[in-house]
Amino acid sequence: MVEIKAVQKVSLLDYPGKVSAIIFLGGCNFRCPFCYNVDIVLNPEKLVNIDEKIVLEFLKKRKKFLDGVCITGGEPTIHKDLPEFIRKIKALGLLVKLDTNGYMPEMLEKLFDEKLRALKGSKRYVLQQFLNDKKMIDKRFNKVKPYPQKVLEKFLKLVQPFFKEVELRA
Repeated sequence: MVEIKAVQKVSLLDYPGKVSAIIFLGGCNFRCPFCYNVDIVLNPEKLVNIDEKIVLEFLKKRKKFLDGVCITGGEPTIHKDLPEFIRKIKALGLLVKLDTNGYMPEMLEKLFDEKLRALKGSKRYVLQQFLNDKKMIDKRFNKVKPYPQKVLEKFLKLVQPFFKEVELRA
């Protein structure tokens, strides 16, 4: 099971053009100085886990009012059970938007390679290029280099068949 640390019942901003719930998963592989989910990233063990069954039951009851679910964090792709969790949400008839730093391409490839198509139906995909900064909380990331343009183009080509709009943010 994924580590659900918080749920926002309704958002009109996080999934553009959709009414969505937001599910926050604990932990992250980055320590960005601008992160607004500090406790979820730095101290997930101090936050209570919300039972996945309770969250899914909530979504089931609200599906008449929700278009989709935004899964964020922290970094959702560090959770090995993410594909199964997305399947359960999709089975409720809800769209899924995944907010990711893009630095766990193995998980994203797994979502596609398994023919899960969990993100299919989503209109838009945004890949945020990682750019390190001397002000980062975790200094180890100062040595991390951004993806080369060829890698980004390959990844974008991989995801384009699934979405109407694919955007690369630098």
